[in-house]
Amino acid sequence: MHRRDYPAVQRVLRPYKNNADDNDQSIKSIWNKLDLAIAWNMADFDGVAQLIDETNQQRTKTWWWTAYEAAYLAVIRFQQGHTTEAFFHSFRAVEGLMIEWAIQYYNPHVNKDKTPILQKSICKDSNFPESKYWNSYFDNQGVFKLFGEKLEKLLMSSRTQLNREHYWKNFAQTREQRNQLFHRLYKLDKKDLFQAWNANNQKEWEDLILSCLNSLSSQTFLEIKSSSLLFDIHNSLKQEIQEYGKQLTN
Repeated sequence: MHRRDYPAVQRVLRPYKNNADDNDQSIKSIWNKLDLAIAWNMADFDGVAQLIDETNQQRTKTWWWTAYEAAYLAVIRFQQGHTTEAFFHSFRAVEGLMIEWAIQYYNPHVNKDKTPILQKSICKDSNFPESKYWNSYFDNQGVFKLFGEKLEKLLMSSRTQLNREHYWKNFAQTREQRNQLFHRLYKLDKKDLFQAWNANNQKEWEDLILSCLNSLSSQTFLEIKSSSLLFDIHNSLKQEIQEYGKQLTN
């Protein structure tokens, strides 16, 4: 379980599941959590939301939830030594939340698609006075796709206080690094990852990501792992498997 190879755990437990009584709630609970963890490991957060129990359903309905899961996935990939994946998941967590924030905040003027588009009608909406300076963000067809550097400029124009925060200054640098690294075919090491985020170690890297996420979502999580539903589910899964093993030997 420490490797988080959930499919391998399923292969080991499949004979027990196949031979279990239909009323065996223990193996059913374990199997559901394994399916959920496999979906999470593939960043299929929609799948996670469908499998998660009722007590956690409310969290999955928030607009900011998946960003924290992506951030924790970055941490897990880092711990597994997959540094390149860790870098892209960490960047994706922040940029993804920026997109979700824009959709949430400017909802009346956003066409929701795989690439959400802000409509130029916002520039005439008195409810968003900051938008009168955004004409240059739109192309000749009046289209503004919500991603990349323009999205970051929109965010800083809307939430001007973020311009003073060091973690957003770091993210601007990280975006430039991402654009350079994206086209290179070599593995990143830890030094490259930390340098891209202007961090000295894992804790600083995690704190920078978390600060960006909390500042947009208005949440107050103290650690990335505590912001993720999978953290508790993984620990619960380990305990249930241990208890199930004890039942089999008794």
